[in-house]
Amino acid sequence: MIVKAESNHLKDIAAIENQSFDRPWSPRSFLSEFSNNTSSNWVYMKNNRVIGYLFGWKIDCDYHINNIAVDLLERRKGIAEKMIDNIIFNLNIKNIFLEVSDLNKGAISLYQKLGFKENGSRIKYYHDGSDAILYELEIK
Repeated sequence: MIVKAESNHLKDIAAIENQSFDRPWSPRSFLSEFSNNTSSNWVYMKNNRVIGYLFGWKIDCDYHINNIAVDLLERRKGIAEKMIDNIIFNLNIKNIFLEVSDLNKGAISLYQKLGFKENGSRIKYYHDGSDAILYELEIK
């Protein structure tokens, strides 16, 4: 079940974040998104536990994915795809934007499968020196 992210989800979100990224967002970063009027943040719940989350900004008819992750034990089960579908169906948006490390082959594969198109790059964008690939999905 996908629901709006709330501060009581923070413990589970932080655990997933820490297992997913070398330089994870701090709990304070997530908390600041709860009070940001531009943010539209979601969690995927299973057995009363967060197993995935999607944080992003809705600006006019665009949505920018700032952070998305799924618990390691729940990956490759379509959860990230369901969370992206959720924002398409529940928000009045025409485009979704994101950037992803060129080393993150799993995420790149997912975004391409969903129809995201590459629309640029940022050279050496990430702390490890990897490039960011910019993607856009036009909602039709």
